[in-house]
Amino acid sequence: PEQLFDLWVEQAAVARIAGQVVKRYQDVFIVNYDLPALLHKNSVETDIAVMLFRADRGYELFFDLADTMRDALIAGGLLSKRLPIARAVHFSRSPFEQLLDARDYLLQPDGSPVEIEHTSFGRFLVQSGVPGDVIHGLVDHPICRFRDRGEQSLLDMCEGYDYARAYDVLTRIAAQARLPSAELSDSDVGDDGAPDRVGP
Repeated sequence: PEQLFDLWVEQAAVARIAGQVVKRYQDVFIVNYDLPALLHKNSVETDIAVMLFRADRGYELFFDLADTMRDALIAGGLLSKRLPIARAVHFSRSPFEQLLDARDYLLQPDGSPVEIEHTSFGRFLVQSGVPGDVIHGLVDHPICRFRDRGEQSLLDMCEGYDYARAYDVLTRIAAQARLPSAELSDSDVGDDGAPDRVGP
């Protein structure tokens, strides 16, 4: 596991595709190379702290906070100086990744999953006129074709975006990949080229 993580390659040999990290080494493509090391090190005895918050000062503030957390963890002897913070702390890098993380990792006190419409970005989308089934569809199938940027994943495209800017991205969707060979039909797309079902 450590060999996979410590294997350095050129920047051009690393790609993030639909939220997954792929590292090419010779003729081998290694997907999510850090998972074996994380699984090897962590067990049911591993202490996990969860902190859920939002700020209105942008992602730069959070990156500064992540560096502060890293320094505190190193000072407390809980994190090696050579270990990147990304191996100790996970954070949602975009509003759409927030929805994905909420669906997959957040539970209510009774143990049931949190409804993604009840997250802060989910509520913002609902209040902006996006139906709940469309929100779930965007989380389940985030790869879309955009009139101005080709085919991209909402998770990657909206990294660091605030809610209003992420919502604006939805208005530029020309088609959404639901299955490997399926897209929105012409009847789902309005006169302006944006999917009618995404918002008002």
